[in-house]
Amino acid sequence: MSDIKEYEYGLVKTVIEAGKINRLEDIFLIVPKTTIARDLKIRPANFNEYINNVGLFTINEIEALAALIGVEYDVLYNILIRQHRLQKEAS
Repeated sequence: MSDIKEYEYGLVKTVIEAGKINRLEDIFLIVPKTTIARDLKIRPANFNEYINNVGLFTINEIEALAALIGVEYDVLYNILIRQHRLQKEAS
């Protein structure tokens, strides 16, 4: 991983640990979504669908993203489940 990516993912970890990330889109303010999609080996077009319906993420994809960021699976899962509930309420 490049130094820039390590810095960006490390910054996401810091912001998550500070409780400032409430939804997946907040991460994209730090790391471009195309970067995350590539790192997860998800086509960017499909990744946009995942963002619009976070329930599409698999356990393996959540684990992979948590590992990239350097947080525990549960931490990222809790962010995604809150977002999923909001998405369900909005539809």
